[in-house]
Amino acid sequence: MRSEISSDIFVPCGGRPETINNYNFYKLFNKDNSPRFKYIVEGANLFISESVRPKLQDRGIILFKDASTNKGGVTSSSMEVLAALSIDTD
Repeated sequence: MRSEISSDIFVPCGGRPETINNYNFYKLFNKDNSPRFKYIVEGANLFISESVRPKLQDRGIILFKDASTNKGGVTSSSMEVLAALSIDTD
């Protein structure tokens, strides 16, 4: 059974590369083939396979690619590491 939950924005922030691929991308669409999400903002690296991107866009989903959207997370992570290295353990 396929879920019919919809939202304006879907922000996947974890998972394995190519989690959304040619075998499961159809789950991002309702039974009537309308998109379940207007926008997908990838917060994870390579979450959507390259071969699926045009299929999603051609069917009306606007994608914000991980190369742009993940920069904030990478910067924040770097600052956390720097803070941990800078603070005395006492």
